[in-house]
Amino acid sequence: MRHLFRNTKPFGQIVALFLFLLAGFVLVALLSIVLTFALGADWLQDTNVARCTQIVSQSLMFVFPAILWAYCFGDKLSNDLQLHCRNRYWVMALMALLCYLLAVPFVNAVTNWNQSWTLPQPFEDMFRQITEQSERVLRQFLVPTENVGMLLFNLLVIAVTPAVCEEFFFRGALQTIMVRWLRNPHVAILITSFVFSAFHGDIYGLLPRFLLGLLLGYLYYYSGSIWVNALVHFVNNAIAVVCYYLYYEHNVVAANPDVQTSIAGWIVVLAMLAAVALFYYFFVLKCKKSECKGNEIE
Repeated sequence: MRHLFRNTKPFGQIVALFLFLLAGFVLVALLSIVLTFALGADWLQDTNVARCTQIVSQSLMFVFPAILWAYCFGDKLSNDLQLHCRNRYWVMALMALLCYLLAVPFVNAVTNWNQSWTLPQPFEDMFRQITEQSERVLRQFLVPTENVGMLLFNLLVIAVTPAVCEEFFFRGALQTIMVRWLRNPHVAILITSFVFSAFHGDIYGLLPRFLLGLLLGYLYYYSGSIWVNALVHFVNNAIAVVCYYLYYEHNVVAANPDVQTSIAGWIVVLAMLAAVALFYYFFVLKCKKSECKGNEIE
């Protein structure tokens, strides 16, 4: 079947990718209907059922379209989605994590500013309600976490699954197509990052998710391995899960994870400059020398 789609232009591939995404949504909706008939209208009140459903839903909406795109329009799955996992990628992953951790204070400052936005009515109330609903669903998973086993389950649902599934779709498939279409990786990463952030539907988290998308996009482009940016994505989500566990269940940490900690401006600036310098040296310069960039323009 592949030869039928081999010469499809990038724009056609984007249309097909989002049609695959739509098909994933339909499958998720059908799954919800089946669960409603089987378990009753209150099946979402069972947190463990909701957790398992979240794993399946993310896989159907993001991994399924990405793999189907690679199968229809690509040559080899491991190359199309950059699934390479050689020894040097572990070093890249560690450097990527360090870049991310150094950038966290700046991202937190942007988050505080983004959350202070005031929108015209009725948009203000509408978007605040969307944000609050998302937070309620997330807290349903996070609290209470009675034991380590449930903590690990939460890490699977909230950290591992979104990290892998979203990276497959947004970086592995969408960004790859955009780079080939626009023939400018920087513009392609900007657009993909905005789509990634907007897709979450939270305007009060739009900017920090956009910045995270930029980092993940450039990590994917320069490293040539989806696992490098997936690891950073996982750590970003896992930090919240572990902080909730330590704060609400064991009172190990004093800082409330629902409240952004204020950090001195000079520390934020220095940490961000260090993150940019480290990224430029280790990824941009090193990758130019070793020619390790992924998603080359064809």
